[in-house]
Amino acid sequence: MKKSIALAVLTGMAAFVLDYASKRWIEAALPLHDSIPIWPGIFDITHTQNTGAAFGILQGHGSFLVWVTVAVVILTLGFSRGLLALGPAAQVGLGLVLGGAVGNLWDRLHRGSVTDFLHIHYWPVFNLADTFVVVGGALLLLSLSRSQPRGKEGEKL
Repeated sequence: MKKSIALAVLTGMAAFVLDYASKRWIEAALPLHDSIPIWPGIFDITHTQNTGAAFGILQGHGSFLVWVTVAVVILTLGFSRGLLALGPAAQVGLGLVLGGAVGNLWDRLHRGSVTDFLHIHYWPVFNLADTFVVVGGALLLLSLSRSQPRGKEGEKL
């Protein structure tokens, strides 16, 4: 169990650090609303600030989003024991979800908005934290779908 916790914690810390560093780099290197075309017409690096949630919804409701994020983190931690038991993919998924959630929470608490910069055309601008939450959630769902129900004595059904 200690190894599973360590993998989740290290993954979460790495996700947070990568997200934090990428956002601060974008803020220092690219003026707000400027873009750098990476793959013209498909993908740009575009510096935006988001006071809402994913896809720009709930703009200006930062304090509500802080409480929602705190609740999600607490619920995730509450289920972490069962999730950690599902194996390495779930452990990495848990770390990614928590690291990404805390990364965006940090921005909301310390900056009042979240720095977004990954712009796939025809999709709202997002950041590494958003990516980590989505990929981590997918790993958790995959792990849950592959787990086998167990009876009272722990036997497979």
